[in-house]
Amino acid sequence: MTEATTDPTDPTDHTDHTDPTQDAAPDTPRIAVIGAGPAGLTLARILRVHGIAATVYEREPARDVRGQGGTLDLHGDTGQRALQEARLTQEFRAKSRPEGEAFRVVDKHGTAHVAFEAGPPPGTGGADGADGLPGSPEIDRGDLRDLLLDSLDPAAVRWDHRLERAEPLGAGRHRLHFADGAVETCDLLVGAEGAHSRVRPLLTAAEPHYTGVSLVELGIPDADRTAPGPAAAVGHGSLFAFHDNKGLVLQRNSDGRIRIYAFFRCPEDWLTEAGLSAQDPDRTRATVARHFADWAPEFRAALAACDDTLRTQRLEKLPVGLSWPRRPGVTLVGDAAHLMSPFAGQGVNLAMWDAAELALAVAPVLARADGSRDAEALDAAVAGYEKAMFERSAFWAGISAFNHDRVLAPDGHENLHLMAGPPPGAADGA
Repeated sequence: MTEATTDPTDPTDHTDHTDPTQDAAPDTPRIAVIGAGPAGLTLARILRVHGIAATVYEREPARDVRGQGGTLDLHGDTGQRALQEARLTQEFRAKSRPEGEAFRVVDKHGTAHVAFEAGPPPGTGGADGADGLPGSPEIDRGDLRDLLLDSLDPAAVRWDHRLERAEPLGAGRHRLHFADGAVETCDLLVGAEGAHSRVRPLLTAAEPHYTGVSLVELGIPDADRTAPGPAAAVGHGSLFAFHDNKGLVLQRNSDGRIRIYAFFRCPEDWLTEAGLSAQDPDRTRATVARHFADWAPEFRAALAACDDTLRTQRLEKLPVGLSWPRRPGVTLVGDAAHLMSPFAGQGVNLAMWDAAELALAVAPVLARADGSRDAEALDAAVAGYEKAMFERSAFWAGISAFNHDRVLAPDGHENLHLMAGPPPGAADGA
């Protein structure tokens, strides 16, 4: 696939002008990545930059079979660094929304407790993050996935490949069995398929467990036209309100939709018992609205303006500090390795940096000119990656668990205000 046109003389341009081939030499170790999310695609892309082929297996039947969710902010020291290593900074700039960083924290009455207006667009001054990008610009999940997919040869991603099991063959090799009967073998297997990974049982018996919080995601289409009041309250970025053991997060997306996430501290089976589901949007909207009937008018108006597109989710997490003994030929990245609640704001950023560090660790071993396979050196490289990943993920999973308990609380808005702190630059008078 043709790379985006960029300027090779631009020192901030990290696009891969050498365009290494996806085709591997016959004796080159085979790399299998399970899951075409941000982590799996970032891993495949950075390996490609280093001239190494990887195959990504994705259970979804096609690229555009479903939406990819809302918006996220990529941090300078993790997500943006990963895109630098992937030589996709220019593509990220074209899709990102620095103005989406703006946010307000309010209570259920709409009283503001902290507000941050995003900095200026790139190139106009202000405190910059990685490679001249301000802070942590927002990007829609679908746009992020598209720019990663577009950077790979289409043959690198195998759609409609649901992994059923991975069979160890010894010496770090695995035979992969897919739901359609396909069988593949690999020399390095990377689980990047999220919370309910089929690869993780090769390494640990740990499984995700319920956090005590569930959510309902709703949305307002063309919000500036259909719900101008709530749209003005949200502004260019996000509006956070946590109070009375529940919360609302409203986030603007690039297509004009405002996504609304309603959080509830509740028993694990509450969504089912209350009849909340995508199959009954009228009942779900009415039930959510009742739970926020005493909140400020802008919140009630926002919920009333939602369309029929919604989903429900029980938030899960893996044990904080999860690790495992080294096992040759297999490892994990992202949520497959360290699933946590969203209250540290690190999930995709950590996943992409996992992918970058793993790719950079194994590339010197895999890129040998003779294409030889050195299982011992490869295992040592993966072990080094895992050691750093365990330490990093334990730190952030601990923060996520702490924040989870403080935000979903009677005075959650006060705690979120304290966690948000002053706007960037406030300490030096900016």
